Amino acid sequence: LEFRRVLFRSLRASKIVIFGYSFSSADNYFCDMLRENHDAQIIIIDKNMEATSLNVCRCLQLDANCYSKQIKDGHEIRKYNNRVTIIGADLADVNLDDL
Repeated sequence: LEFRRVLFRSLRASKIVIFGYSFSSADNYFCDMLRENHDAQIIIIDKNMEATSLNVCRCLQLDANCYSKQIKDGHEIRKYNNRVTIIGADLADVNLDDL
């Protein structure tokens, strides 16, 4: 029940922050929910930048090679379509107030 409530709220959210989620190809329901909210800014924090970027792009149907790259506090940040931001870092290394 709680998971369903979170997913329902994600349809209306203006910002969705995801920590350490692998975006498994088996989790189509979650990917569909994220794709359905066209207005939300999506921020993903995961230390495994390459795998996460590929999986997120597959999930959200984005071109994995089309992003702008930044470095902040020694961590790579990739922005896709000015909507999806992936931060390659451990959660402990990210100041959540900056998101």
